[in-house]
Amino acid sequence: MGALRSFDPNIRANMINEGGKAYSKKLEGMLKLVDVVKTSDEDVEFLYQDTPMNTVVLKWMKLGPKLVVITKGAKGADAYVPQRGDSGELKTAVVSAAAPTVSPNTIDDKGKSVPVADTVGAGDTFMGALLLGFLKTKDGCDAPLLDQLLRNKPWDDAAIADLQGVMRRAAVSAAITCSRRGANPPTAAEVDTVMSVLKFDC
Repeated sequence: MGALRSFDPNIRANMINEGGKAYSKKLEGMLKLVDVVKTSDEDVEFLYQDTPMNTVVLKWMKLGPKLVVITKGAKGADAYVPQRGDSGELKTAVVSAAAPTVSPNTIDDKGKSVPVADTVGAGDTFMGALLLGFLKTKDGCDAPLLDQLLRNKPWDDAAIADLQGVMRRAAVSAAITCSRRGANPPTAAEVDTVMSVLKFDC
């Protein structure tokens, strides 16, 4: 139907009796149905132990997703986009977003460095900001990354630049959430303020 389909496995290892290897098979079945998957480096480690991240990402992309995003807590996040090598083999390019402050601190809704109050909701906030960035533009036109995510258009330099902006905004949004108690994500206006303070493009 042309809808953007996303998936955040949000693993709770203590609730999975069969272990990561067996559970990864269930997860891989779901990946055949989505365009974007976002998870954490800790979740990947639980599912695939010592398998290199790029090996996992390539496996997932061959199942269906056109974008794989891995959050890394205070180290920021990486987005993996599919590329084709000279002989046509599937490869990846990585678009990274650093955390907008220095660990162990985070930032508040004024862009000031503050202690982390709570990490609950940070991953969900990141995912929400990611999807908003894919679906909405300032002028209300069709968001350019939908061509890559839904219509298999190659990830050219312009698309990579757009993705970098979306990733940066998602990282800022998650960082603000960590400055508050409970799952309390920032408003769009609050994120705009912090992006401006940090001199990031919105």
